[in-house]
Amino acid sequence: MILHSITELSLMGIFDRGIPNSERIAFQATERISLGHFGILLGIKGVPGAAFPIRDNFFWFQDGILNPHDWVLVYTCNGKPTGSVIPNTETHLYTVFWGRPGVILANPNIVPILFRMDAVAVGEQPLMLPNSG
Repeated sequence: MILHSITELSLMGIFDRGIPNSERIAFQATERISLGHFGILLGIKGVPGAAFPIRDNFFWFQDGILNPHDWVLVYTCNGKPTGSVIPNTETHLYTVFWGRPGVILANPNIVPILFRMDAVAVGEQPLMLPNSG
């Protein structure tokens, strides 16, 4: 499988790993993007540049536009999303929350996997099937 690099949104680092209510992942936009095309999975670190996804650990950013140099901080705890302008700049800082009940990045072998959704298919409600019982 060939995967293309994500260049329009950079994973800048993990901060305060394992510290409740402070643990966060930082991203910065390198170009104008629709944030709703991106999400995060958690993975187990493999060889450099690779990780194995951990089941049932998905975060979607939701819709929103980022401009070049804008930042997004994803706190792993609960909270209320906020947005502000960094003083003396035109750069925005957005804070969002994963809503996990505890820290999720305390183990240094757990890493975020940033992904871009290029296409999706949504299932329809199934037709009523005959009772097989």
